[in-house]
Amino acid sequence: MLQEVQGITQSAASGIAAEYPTFAALMRAFEKAERRGTAEALLADCEVSLAPSALTPGAQFKERDRQWTQIEQGEL
Repeated sequence: MLQEVQGITQSAASGIAAEYPTFAALMRAFEKAERRGTAEALLADCEVSLAPSALTPGAQFKERDRQWTQIEQGEL
């Protein structure tokens, strides 16, 4: 279901699902973080793993940063 969100890759969805195994768990965590004013950072520690052949060294971190920039700017 997470992959249906524009801009969420399979690897990003896997990282989020590893941290929040159900959509309900993700929404509870988001609502709790929103009340504390920390919702923007909720998924910051979710690991996005990509096939080594797909990216050059360091590129997976650039991709994760790019996705967070899009989220922060309201593009996702």
